Amino acid sequence: MRFLLILALIVITGQTFGQVDQELAIQNALSARTTTEIENFKGKYRFVKKHCDLLNSGIVQSNYLLAKKKKFVRTGLLILSFNSEIIYSEIFDWDFNKEFTDWEHRTLKIWSREGLSIDSINPEHLIRLPYRSTFGYACGAGAAMPKEGQLMMSYVEDKNVSELKDWLNSINPVFQGYAYLGFSLLEARGTEINKSIKDKMIELKLSDFLVYSCSGCTAWEPTPFLELLTDEMVSYFIKDNLE
Repeated sequence: MRFLLILALIVITGQTFGQVDQELAIQNALSARTTTEIENFKGKYRFVKKHCDLLNSGIVQSNYLLAKKKKFVRTGLLILSFNSEIIYSEIFDWDFNKEFTDWEHRTLKIWSREGLSIDSINPEHLIRLPYRSTFGYACGAGAAMPKEGQLMMSYVEDKNVSELKDWLNSINPVFQGYAYLGFSLLEARGTEINKSIKDKMIELKLSDFLVYSCSGCTAWEPTPFLELLTDEMVSYFIKDNLE
């Protein structure tokens, strides 16, 4: 009995110290002023960068996962930075929902620089781990659009012009690309699109801005919009979804 009690105390103590180590890494991440401070942290737990993407206005979104050596836990860190200086931090965790078809994120802690004035930053437009914001027409074994594209299609079906307009002006360029497709499809179905939206669409179509893209199961690479929003590709998309 005494042996079991001692063993239980050892386990509890180990868990407690583990929680303290994780909290130290989290507090360091939230207090850091630059991404370098996060990546140079030497604690037992540290945030490891999984990928980063360029957003509009020169802002970089970096996505980290908490790890102890090579063992990862489902605690993520989302960072927005400009010239490596952090302007927004978010600690979150995730798990499968009851249908096992999607991930549910739970925000734990947020830090944002005082005076942040970039109105187009909508946290709902920032994709969290384990996903990545991706543009594509037909990806993966199911030849379906990534989750952002599927959400865009739901807005089209509801004729939700307001939400699509918000996407067209998003800090996230992938959302802009899907908004372009959404408005193109709505127009083909008979919805009138105003000049300001059309002007923004033309600007996006001719842009050489690189976004992470997918096509089928094998091609995952940064591609400029002028190669993703060609007349031919958009026409195929409209034809497949016109009715």
